[in-house]
Amino acid sequence: MRFSDGEVKTFKTTNSYEFQLAQKKTKSIELFNLIKADDHAEWPALQQIEAYGYNLL
Repeated sequence: MRFSDGEVKTFKTTNSYEFQLAQKKTKSIELFNLIKADDHAEWPALQQIEAYGYNLL
């Protein structure tokens, strides 16, 4: 995951359905270098992603 300020966070999420991050001010997030798990699934898929936050005035 890359934030708009260039910071990169890496996660292994094979056995996890969610993860939390420390509070951070950012304009955007980008997912990149997604790697298919070592399983028998024919198609790798990212089924859902949700990011929560609020707008600063």
